[in-house]
Amino acid sequence: IRGLQIEKLRALRERRDAAKASSCLSAIGEAAGGTENLMPRILEAVENGCTLGEISDELRKVYGEYRGQ
Repeated sequence: IRGLQIEKLRALRERRDAAKASSCLSAIGEAAGGTENLMPRILEAVENGCTLGEISDELRKVYGEYRGQ
């Protein structure tokens, strides 16, 4: 199963517009630093082939990662 998921991810990254995906991820980071509603930016990123992991990474850059006690 792991190998299949890796291959699907590789195929997704090959067929998407890399510049547009990168732009969408940058826009999420910029919006997260302010007060803008993030949902439209996240939806645009998903529609342009960005993965949940990539979106989460951008949000972690701004908000950090929760570390429980």
